[in-house]
Amino acid sequence: MNEQTRVTIAGKSYPVGHKNGLPQVKTDGGLSKTRFREYRDCTIRALALSAGIEYSTAHRIGRDAGRKRRCGFFPDRLLKQAEQSDIKYSKLPDSQVTIEEFIRTHSKGSFYCRRSGHAFAVVDGIILDNVRNTPRQKIKEAWEFIPSTENNVCQADSNSVE
Repeated sequence: MNEQTRVTIAGKSYPVGHKNGLPQVKTDGGLSKTRFREYRDCTIRALALSAGIEYSTAHRIGRDAGRKRRCGFFPDRLLKQAEQSDIKYSKLPDSQVTIEEFIRTHSKGSFYCRRSGHAFAVVDGIILDNVRNTPRQKIKEAWEFIPSTENNVCQADSNSVE
């Protein structure tokens, strides 16, 4: 029996892969459970995963903030709109750390991270994203989400896998 880390996203368990030395789970953030035909939606996926909300809720927040479908969007505007929907977060001090350093220092909690041209979520030290990230990429900004009991969609745990 191997001890393998798994992450549960919206009730479905996924094994954590170690791509490029980073613990990562490839996920669409719940897009496949909706009827949306989206792309260029990394900000919406990252919001859904880091805040622990459904993709459709995150999509509505993006729309209310002014995001057009299939277009990139600014995290600041998206998160201000999320705050109006009672989603609590706090911005971390700008430090320009690498993804590898960020995961090492933030092994617990739920984070919305932005690197150049892309947003992704880090939940309990595991990257949740639909693209591969590398250890040396720099995180430009990060926000920590305050957990909410009713929105706990994502959680990481360690299970023994046979």
